[in-house]
Order: sequence, then structure tokens, then C-alpha cells
Amino acid sequence: MAKLGVGLLGVGEMGKRHAENLRRLVPDAHLVAVADVDAARARNAATELEIEHWYDNFEAMLERRDIDAVLIASPDRFHARAIQTAASAKKDIFCEKPLALNLNDAHAALDAVARAGVRLQIGFMRRYDPAYAAAMKRVEAGEIGEPVVFKSIGRDKDAPPLAVYQSNVNGMLFYNNTIHDFDLARWLMRDEVIEVQAYTTVAIRPEVADYGDVVA
Repeated sequence: MAKLGVGLLGVGEMGKRHAENLRRLVPDAHLVAVADVDAARARNAATELEIEHWYDNFEAMLERRDIDAVLIASPDRFHARAIQTAASAKKDIFCEKPLALNLNDAHAALDAVARAGVRLQIGFMRRYDPAYAAAMKRVEAGEIGEPVVFKSIGRDKDAPPLAVYQSNVNGMLFYNNTIHDFDLARWLMRDEVIEVQAYTTVAIRPEVADYGDVVA
């Protein structure tokens, strides 16, 4: 059976992590090429990862016939547009979360996927974590009855530097971390969110308060 040819968009921290995982943990996949708007970064990543082909243009990479699917690890603000571009090229898609930073972009991306008839998966990897998977099995087996309350506590390393917030390209902690809790709630409770109420404060990094993030 031929290996699945994969093209990677974005060779920052997450992109390189995905590339290493593909190489070490997914024997049925072959990382064909990488793309990044920064040509030097794309070239250096290709050399570091021992990948023959690199591009500074996503559309050009998508023209390759040996690429069956793409892995999108670009900054959050560009996810929805990249999904639409990949869908138009008839490539299956794995995209880092979040899908988009607003509902209009999210709907546009999903509409493009539906029109193209390709597959899209967003990187909610906690559903595959053995501990969460075991919890879901207990829920499905009825071992704990019908769940009525879901409580999740998340902790992460320190917030990024202020310059990262000012770049306005990523969803930061709320979109990148808390989004996992929303996904787990929907999954484990086997239901959709109807209403959201939020109470928070910025107690440690007051300088990021103006950016609407959550740093308690």
C-alpha cells in the first residue's frame, strides 16, 4: 500500500512538532514537502527535517500530485483561508486548532470543505489521550450514570511575551488552550453548548488585559 503523501504548511514550533511526529509515529505517511511564507525558514526546516522539497507559496506546494493531504500549522488567523485553499485543491486536511477566530471565517472554511468533498479534522488530540478515552468508555457504558456536570481545570506555562499578543495572528490562551476544555465538554457530555457565561480576571499579567485573553 502506498504511503499517504503529506504537505506541511507552517514550520514554526507546532509545525516542526507535527513533522517529527509524522516521521517517527506515522509509518503510513510520508512528509513530501513543507511551505512557509518565510522562504529562509522553509528552507532551513526542510534541511533540518531532511525533506527534499520546500516552498514559500502554499498554492505552489498544493500543485504537487504526490501530496494527498495537508497539515496546517500556520498562525491561527490564517487557518480558515488555508483550509479553503487546500479544499479547492482537493486535498484532505488536518488543521491545528482553532478552526478560525470568528464564526464567519469558520463557516466559510466548512462550506469550502463540503463543496470540495474532502475530509477535515481539527487537532483536538485530547480525545485520543488514554485517560480521556477511558473516561469516555465509562460514560458510554453507563458506569457513572448520566453526566450532568463537567468541570475542567487547566494550567499552562507562563503567558507569551506581549509582542506575541500585539502581532494579532494567534488566538492566544483562550483559543489555543481553553478550546480543549470546550471540546472535551461537548464530547464527554455528548451534547452541544447552548449558552456561555464567563467570569475572569487578569491578576498576574495586567499588561495583557486589553487583548481579551485569560491570564489568572
